[in-house]
Amino acid sequence: MSMKVVGICCILMTVFTVVGSGQTPLRRYRPPAGPTMTPYLNHYRADLSTLPSAYDSFIVPQQRLQRSMYDLAKTQQADFRKVETDIKQVRTSTAAPTGVGASFLNYSHYYKFPRGGNR
Repeated sequence: MSMKVVGICCILMTVFTVVGSGQTPLRRYRPPAGPTMTPYLNHYRADLSTLPSAYDSFIVPQQRLQRSMYDLAKTQQADFRKVETDIKQVRTSTAAPTGVGASFLNYSHYYKFPRGGNR
C-alpha cells in the first residue's frame, strides 16, 4: 500500500515539474511613472544609525542602489541588442552551407596524382 502511495507521489511530482518547466517567468511589474513609494519617507525613520542624519543613512544608499540597478539594466539591454545584431548578421550570411562541394578525406586538391594510373 505504501509503495503505491510513494509511486503515485513520484509520478505527480514528475508531472508537475514538467508542466512547470515549460512556463516562462513573468516580468516584474514596473509602474510607468516610476516607483510608487518615495525614498524620502525615510526622513522620518526612527532607527538609530552610525551616520548623523537619516538622509545619509537611508536615502542616499537607497538612491545609489536604484541608480546602479538602472545602469545595470541599461548595459544589459545594450548587450542584448548587440548580441541580437550579431546573430542577425550571422543568419544573413551569404556564405555557402557547410559541406558544399566537399567530401570526407578528399585530398585530391592537395596531392597531385598521375592521370590514368592507379593510385
